[in-house]
Amino acid sequence: MSPKKKSVVGKGIGDKVDKDGDARKNDDVYKDEDADVVLVSSDNTVFRVHGFYLMAASPVFRDMLGSSTSGANGEVEFTDEKLECATTIRALLDYICKPFGDFDSLPCDTRFSLIRVAEKYDCSVLLQAITLHTEHSVGSKTHLWERFFYACALDNIEVAHRLLPAAAGFTWSSGLAEDIASVNQNITGASVLDITSMSSAWMDYLPRKYLLALIRASRLRVPSNLESWSAVADEFKKQVNLQNTK
Repeated sequence: MSPKKKSVVGKGIGDKVDKDGDARKNDDVYKDEDADVVLVSSDNTVFRVHGFYLMAASPVFRDMLGSSTSGANGEVEFTDEKLECATTIRALLDYICKPFGDFDSLPCDTRFSLIRVAEKYDCSVLLQAITLHTEHSVGSKTHLWERFFYACALDNIEVAHRLLPAAAGFTWSSGLAEDIASVNQNITGASVLDITSMSSAWMDYLPRKYLLALIRASRLRVPSNLESWSAVADEFKKQVNLQNTK
């Protein structure tokens, strides 16, 4: 769902009530009364920001807000309840309005949501920064296997292909034993790339074509050595590329 651009706004928007009767609340950080744009997250948090940050970062916001020298002067109401909540919008603004920060310190859900919302609004500079962070491990606190998932979310098959064999050597340290784990839990001790042991949440982090490619490439079997996983990686890349040609 696309966000809704509204008319010029004034002070006191934090006191407004949305169409469902829920009171809006102001964000603790992005609350500059002199800002010319108001963003309202899907869970009714109000962010006051300067429009030039948004327009410089995203052609989607630039088209939405306009590029007049007099300023944007508008309200954008986000409507995607899953993707455009306050936590994700705050993270997006942190990376748009400030130097690229500690991506690894964000909660896991927020990292993947940040990638998706950056793609949705075509924030190319931010996506490039996350891609470089994913490609290069120097100074990164992120596990190599997590970087594989980020590469998939970024639709970067070359990096995902390179990371897959080593990522497969990691196992789930949190989860439940196989005989009691539901589809909502990882199976402790299993490879993080074993589809049959992966929780539904981690499956959801993989874009559909990457999930299907991993299923087809592994044949739902867990290779026993790095050489076999390298073969899976090659087939994985082939399957992703086949889907891209359709």
